[in-house]
Parts: sequence; C-alpha cells; structure tokens
Amino acid sequence: MTRTVTLVLVSPDGELLGETEPFEPANPWWQDVDGFGPGLQVLRLLASDRPGPPGGHVTYLAEVTDEDASIRKIGRRAPAGLMITPESAGSGDRLRPAGVGNAVLSAGSGNALPAARSGDALPAAGSTDALSATGSGSGLSAAGSTDALPATGSGNALSAAGSGDALPAAASGDALPAVGSGNALPAVGSGDALPAAGSGGGLEVAARAAGSDASGWGSGLGGSAAAGEGVGPHSRYAGSLREPHPKRAPYAELGGPTASIAWATGLVPGTTAHQRRTWNLSAIWRLDDEQGDPVAWLKQVPRFFAHEPYVIRAIAGIAPDLVPRLIAEGSDGRMLLAHAPGEDRYGAGADLCAEIAAAFHPIQAHFAADPAPLARIPDARLSRTLDDYVRIAEPYFDGLPGLREFIGDLPARFAAIAACGLPDTLVHGDLHPGNVRTDETGKLTIMDWGDSVRGHPALDILRLTDADTGGGERGGGLPGRDKLLTEWADRWQRTVPGSDPVRAVELMQPVAHLRGALIYAEFLENIEPTEWPYHADDVPAGLTAAVAAARP
Repeated sequence: MTRTVTLVLVSPDGELLGETEPFEPANPWWQDVDGFGPGLQVLRLLASDRPGPPGGHVTYLAEVTDEDASIRKIGRRAPAGLMITPESAGSGDRLRPAGVGNAVLSAGSGNALPAARSGDALPAAGSTDALSATGSGSGLSAAGSTDALPATGSGNALSAAGSGDALPAAASGDALPAVGSGNALPAVGSGDALPAAGSGGGLEVAARAAGSDASGWGSGLGGSAAAGEGVGPHSRYAGSLREPHPKRAPYAELGGPTASIAWATGLVPGTTAHQRRTWNLSAIWRLDDEQGDPVAWLKQVPRFFAHEPYVIRAIAGIAPDLVPRLIAEGSDGRMLLAHAPGEDRYGAGADLCAEIAAAFHPIQAHFAADPAPLARIPDARLSRTLDDYVRIAEPYFDGLPGLREFIGDLPARFAAIAACGLPDTLVHGDLHPGNVRTDETGKLTIMDWGDSVRGHPALDILRLTDADTGGGERGGGLPGRDKLLTEWADRWQRTVPGSDPVRAVELMQPVAHLRGALIYAEFLENIEPTEWPYHADDVPAGLTAAVAAARP
C-alpha cells in the first residue's frame, strides 16, 4: 500500500506560499514525515482521501522555516519575492520545493488563486474525496485560469456535526484530566461533534457556508472559524491557518516546531534536528551531532500525555536501564531523551516478548506494593472507569449485537476480576515489541510511556500476547502465547500468593478491548476534527472485539 502526499506550504507568519504536487514517501503511515524536504516542518493533517491510515492521498500543512533550503529559486522573480519557473509564466505559476515536486504560487504574490467554486471544493480529512488526482501533476490554478481543483470520488462520509447519533462531548469544567483517567474530557468550547456511532468510515463535520479567502484554504488565512466549523467532503479546509485551535497540540501550530527545536538544541549544542513523525499523539525529532550520529530525541506530546516524563523518572529510580534516559523536561509537553542504541523490534517473536514480560514484572510488582507515586498518573482502575465504559458504548447499543448485554454484565465481571486477587499497578498501556529497543548486547529499553496508567496488570500481558507484534491493536495472537501467559501467571502467583492470575487474564481479555475503545474515544474528544481519521474506526472496532472476546 502506498501513500502520496501534498504539502500546503505556509510562511512562519501564516502566509500561504503554495502547494506541492503529489509525491510518494517510502512509508505509507500518515504520521511518518521523515524526509519530506529540508527547510520545512510538517505541522498537521489537513485532508485525506481514505477514512484512515495507512496509504491513500494525504495533505498536510507544512511551515517553511528556511526558504533557501526548501524552494529552488529558478526563473524570474515574483512580486512576493518568490521565484517562478520559466515554463510556468502565466496561469498556474509554480514554485518548486526541492525534492517534493512543484508548488502552486500563492495568493499575495501577484498571482492569486481562484475562490472556491461550487462543487470544486477540497475534501475533508477522512472523506473519500481526493484533494487532487494522485499523480495528475495539477494543483490549484492561478488567477485567470478556468480550472479549479477537482474533487474526485463520491464520498459517502457520515455526518457527525448535528447528528443525533454523535457521541456527546463531555461537559466542560475544570482542568482536563489525562486521557485514560476514566474521566470524560471536555470538548473545549469548539462545538466539534464526535464521530457518529457506527460510522465505521469517513467523517464529515459542519462545512463552511461562505467566507473562503481567494485561495480556498481557510478564512482569510488569519480569521477564526466559527465554533463547529470544520471540513467536509465538499468543503475547503475551514479552520484558519494562523489562528490556534483549542484542541491542537502546540507542536502543530505555526512556530511550534521551531520553538521546540530551539529548546532542544540549546540543551544539546551542536546538533541538528530531523523531523521524523508528527500527529495528534506526539511529534518526534532525532538530534544528530556534526558527524550525523544520533545523540538525542526530542519528543513532544499533547497535554493528555503530559505525565510521560514523570513515569520515566519514576521507573528510572528503580530500573534505570529499562527506560530511555530523560535529559530534560520542558513546557508544552516537551521532553529530551538520550539516544538509545539499537532497533525498534516491530514484529519480534515469542522469545523477545517473554524477555519483555519478565523484565517489566519487577516494575509492576514494585508499584503494586508501593502505589503512592501512581497518584500522579491517569487512573484506569476498574472501579473508576465503569461509567465511562457505559458512556462510550451506549451510542452503539442498537447497531452492535451483544454490546448492551456485555456492558450490563460489567459490574459482575469486575467483581470476579477483583476476587482473583491481583493488585492494581503501573500499566505501560501499549506494550508491544515496536515500543521496545534492543542493542547489540540484547539490552532492552522500553519506550513510549504516554499511555501509562494505574490499572490491572493483565492489560499489558494481553497487549503483548493477543495483538499484532507489528504494533496493531488486534491480530491473530502471538505464537507461543500460552507459554508466555503461564510464565506471567507463575510470576504473579509468587508475588501475590493465593491469587488466581489465570482466571484474571481470562476475565480481562474483553475488558482490554473495551479499554482500547475508551482510550480512542477520549483521543477523539481531545483532538481537532481534521485529526479524527487517525482514530475514528478504533472505537467501534474495540467494542466489537470486546463483545466477541466475551462470548463463551
């Protein structure tokens, strides 16, 4: 499966510079932005022609941080100080970003782009309408051209905004708890509706009625969109490219990556930052020294993952070699981590998974005996999350057979799990081989602690053995799973004599899927609508898997 990419290029002050022609990165996963070109920072997703990753045609907003590096200046000079290729003089003048193809000259350079025409609008993120035909070589037409950007495909996205089946936004209130706490997170004043129950596909939110600027990208590129405005399969991007969104991470705003890189390189002088990944859950840069060797990693997370550095420090006090070394923690979710040599072990087999489970058990045993430090991380104990499981499942009761009965039986199931005697402890939350690095000596480093919570220890062994070792949430299960579960149960029986870990993990299996659905529902409640395609299908998928796992 391949991914083609279009970058909408803006200056640091939000001026629209142009749009690249489609290019094809090596990796189909949307959050991977490695090698998209020098002198720019990818900010966020704008649109896609698929309901979710991987693959398809994806459009991102990218900030040009070094025009000399990112724009190949050939030909005559445009009024805005940009260069136009000689063959492009006239309609459709283009800029040429190095390495990614051609970009259309923006409004403000003297060659304004046409206003949106009815039926020729940009598609929404998650819709099935392509922003432009992949490989067509055409972009937004310059002033005087009669060709506007076509919307391809029919697009059967399910409208969420105003739908009676939309998941309710949590009531607004005090400071947001971290995702995974079991508490409903408020939709911060945006009026954005959550994906409609049972959609299972593309999303549509309220489309703009009017007010597009000449380019069609945003409300004057500086005004603010009204509450509830977003993108739809037949609307141009509704949000302002300059104004912040209440649910947008700082690293996805104009100037955000530049500020984060300045913070990190100030702590590790002489390094160069290379953007590797960005999406609604994190942004990651690798910092290389003058010889090109990696020395550190800059990671920035949204506020619902803000506890990650705290968890790393807490584990480092017990088993410092098991986690990456935290060099520094900054504002806006920034952390600087020392480079951990080795490789991420996506797809590793039962032997490595057994090592991971054995290495992590002493950590869980420690925090089971001394849970006080866990008061500062999200609380996912079963006794605290029942109401939230009901909340996210109710909109799907009529469309998903067996779900109503499964949710109704949760109190009895939770009581039976508690009777098994295993204590709540630190849970990694996404423990699979892809979140583990090993070096040449076999040393393990467990990464990515943003999903960590206080909860039942069976959640981690189920994630490690039941899902796809390549990082997927669901799969055929790990070959050798039964042996790993037996070893896990033996360790807990020695740690907690008289407990019944085997019965506990059996009862927890459907709860683990339900837990995943809750996590994704809370992600959706706390990210802007253009980012919904990353997670929208995960809520019904998790609920479906929970019901299936609960059947005798």
